[in-house]
Amino acid sequence: MIDLTKRFLRFIGVDHAIFYVLLGRGWTVFSGLLTIWFIASGLTEDEQGVYYTFGNIISLQVFFELGLTYVVMQTASHEVVKLKWEGGILVGNSDNKSRLSSLFHLCIKVYCVISCLFLVIVLPGGLLFFRFTVGDSIDWRSAWIWLCVFNGLYIFISPLASLLEGCGKVADIASQRLWNGVLCNIACWTVFYFGGGLYALVARSIVSTIVVGFWFFLKYKAFFSDLYSSFNTDHVISWVKELFPFQWKIAVSWLSGYFIFQLFNPIVLAYEGAAEAGKMGMSLTLASNVAAIGMAWINTKAPRFGNFVAKKDWAGLDSFFFKAFTQCMVVILVTMIACIAALGLLKYLYPLLGGRFLSTGKVTLLLVNMFFQCILFSLATYLRAHKEEPLLGMSIGYAILVVLMLFTFIPLWGTWGVCIGITIVQLIVLVWSMKIFQTKRDEWHAYN
Repeated sequence: MIDLTKRFLRFIGVDHAIFYVLLGRGWTVFSGLLTIWFIASGLTEDEQGVYYTFGNIISLQVFFELGLTYVVMQTASHEVVKLKWEGGILVGNSDNKSRLSSLFHLCIKVYCVISCLFLVIVLPGGLLFFRFTVGDSIDWRSAWIWLCVFNGLYIFISPLASLLEGCGKVADIASQRLWNGVLCNIACWTVFYFGGGLYALVARSIVSTIVVGFWFFLKYKAFFSDLYSSFNTDHVISWVKELFPFQWKIAVSWLSGYFIFQLFNPIVLAYEGAAEAGKMGMSLTLASNVAAIGMAWINTKAPRFGNFVAKKDWAGLDSFFFKAFTQCMVVILVTMIACIAALGLLKYLYPLLGGRFLSTGKVTLLLVNMFFQCILFSLATYLRAHKEEPLLGMSIGYAILVVLMLFTFIPLWGTWGVCIGITIVQLIVLVWSMKIFQTKRDEWHAYN
C-alpha cells in the first residue's frame, strides 16, 4: 500500500518540495476555515473589511521591493549550476561563489533601505487612508502601527528565502513556510480567542518575523557566514549591467500586479463600505488559496527552469515545464469544483459563516478568473526563467484595464461588477499572453 501511494505521488509529480507546499496549503485550507469562524465570531462585518484591507495596504511593499526577490532567486539559480552543497555550505567554482556572495551583500544593503522606506511611507499613508474611509467607528490605529513595524522588519530578512530557493533549497523553504504558517495561525487564533480583534494580524506578523529570523540563523548560519566572506571584487554581479535590465521589467510587472490583485478591497471599501469589503476579502482569500495549491507544481520548479536555461537544454526545459503545467491545471480544476460545492454546503448548513463570503455565483466567477490567472502565471514563470520579461507591456495593459473596470463597474453594479469585469479582462489578457509566449519561446530557442 505504501509503495502504491509513493508511485501515485510520483506519477502526479509530488516531490519533496511540492509535498511540503501541499501540506502547507492543506493546513491553510483547514486553518482558513477556522480563521473564518474566528473572524465571523470575533469581528463585526465592518472590522472584517478593515482586517482584509490592512493586508491590501501592507502589500504596497511591492512598490519598494520592485521585483528584486524574484530577480535574486533567478540570478542565484544561474550561478549555482557550477556549485554544490557540502557540509552546509556551497563549494565549487570560486568565481560563481564570489558572484553569489556579491548578490548576498547587495541584498543586505538594499533591503535595509527598503525596510526603512516602507515604514516612513506606508505607515503614515495607511493612517490617512483609514482615517478618511473608516474614521473613529473602529479602534484600528495602534494595530495598524504595530503591523507596519513588524512587516518592515520582515521585509529585511525576506530576500534570504529567495537566495536559498535559487540555491536549490526549495523543499527546505517550503517546510519552513509550513511550520511558520502553523505557528502564525495559532498566534492569530489565540488573540481572537482573548478578544484581541485586529491585533490578530499583528500577532501573525510578530510570530512570522521571529520564527523566520531564528530559522535562518539556526539552520543556515554557516552558509550565510561562508557566503558573506567569499566576496571577491574581481568577480561580482553588477546590479546596473546584469540585474537592472531584468529587474525593471519585473518591477513594472509586479507594480502592475498590485493594481490587478490588491486594489479590489480598498476600492470596494470606499464605494460599498467595510462590510462588503470584508466579504470580497474573504472570497478573494479563498480563491487565492485554491490557486496556490495548484501553483505549487510550478513555483517549486522555478529554480530548475533557470538551471535548464543556463545549460541551454531547451528540450529538457519544455518536457519538465509542460509536465508540471498539466499537473498544475488538473489540480486547480479539481480543487475549484470541490471548493464551489463546499461553499454551497457551508452557506446552507452554517449561514453565519457562509454569509461572510460573497454569493456562490460571485465566488465561482472569482475562481474561474483565478484559473485563468494560473495559466498566465505559469507561462510567465517559464519566460522569466530566461531572465527576460516579455510580458511587460501586457502587464501594464492588464493593470490599466483592471483599474478602468474597477472605477467603472463598482459604482454601477457593486461586487457583481467586479467579478464579471475581472473575468472579461482576464480572458483578453490570457489570449494576449499566450501569443507572446509562443512567439518568444520559438524566437529564443531557435536563436540559441
